Amino acid sequence: MYRAFQAKLVSVACFTCSPVLMRVQEICSFLKGSAEAMDSPDGTLSLERYLDIGRKRAPNFTADTRHEVYPIFERYEREKLRLNR
Repeated sequence: MYRAFQAKLVSVACFTCSPVLMRVQEICSFLKGSAEAMDSPDGTLSLERYLDIGRKRAPNFTADTRHEVYPIFERYEREKLRLNR
């Protein structure tokens, strides 16, 4: 089990992980885990604030890709509410 985790960790660190994992990382790191998100009333970033994060700080996705990630995040949040989690 640890070897599988270690292999996945290395792939994430090397940016060779799957696109799905990279999107999950983006949601956890910026949309819900950034200082800006923590300061917002609902604990998440709006699309506008997400797009304002600079490429130097968040280099994984371009503005176009962020426009694809944000709806995934919104669906995730709706599903959590539906399941009461």
